[in-house]
Amino acid sequence: MGDINLRASDPLNYQLPGSLSLMWLPKNEIDEEKWEDFGNIVSSSLAPNMKMLEHFSIRRGTRAKDRVIIAERNAMLNFVIDEINQHNLQKAFSALTDDIVDDEVEHHDDKIKLNPGGNGEINLKRTDITDGTLIVRNPELSEDQTPYVEGTDYTFDSPSGIVTILDTGALNDNSEEGGVPKLHFQWSENFASKSFQIFSGTEVEGKAKFQVMTPGGIKYIAIFNNCVIRNNGDINFGDGSTWHEIALQLDILVDEDGVLGTMHIIEEE
Repeated sequence: MGDINLRASDPLNYQLPGSLSLMWLPKNEIDEEKWEDFGNIVSSSLAPNMKMLEHFSIRRGTRAKDRVIIAERNAMLNFVIDEINQHNLQKAFSALTDDIVDDEVEHHDDKIKLNPGGNGEINLKRTDITDGTLIVRNPELSEDQTPYVEGTDYTFDSPSGIVTILDTGALNDNSEEGGVPKLHFQWSENFASKSFQIFSGTEVEGKAKFQVMTPGGIKYIAIFNNCVIRNNGDINFGDGSTWHEIALQLDILVDEDGVLGTMHIIEEE
């Protein structure tokens, strides 16, 4: 790019955004390895706000403004990301990076399958079903019905996820008239997990770098040494035709020197 262009009226000043990134360092961390990348930024906007205090004088007759000073100053960086990982979920749900523990969670699922009748097999295509949690019912009956009995009406091989219908039980007849043509299966699976409390009321504080490294254009990095990050709207889980998206807001606060941030324009050879 050469020297930084200081003046207007140059077509090279017209730029499309590119190579945007936002980095985050949790409060009190100093190690380079602790920097976190928010990933792809779908949209972003920096919103500075200067609240002015105006003074009016009537000494010369008509009330006229004779002084303006800055009474308040703040800024916010609003952005939307679509990379869903542990760190980004923690920011979306207002959780600190280190407030995470090894845990386990129970996942529930169900499906309806055709009854193949006595000696027939049904592959649930699940190999992690927790022993003793499989429940088999007739989907056409009420929820308070007595489930069918393992060992009497069917057998279940947990490692393969295969249910075998016994020809001596209540599921032997799969006819529409008087039989049980369909079966409802419900089960749970246990998974190892990492868990954290959500919306715990603790501010998520840290340092941020907003980096614009547009190829062929001006490059700059804005550094904010004191920030609080929080959710800024709905967490969009998508409908199958759109990506998951998280809207976040960076509240930019003054640092110990009273500075909101520093802008660095990069000089290239």
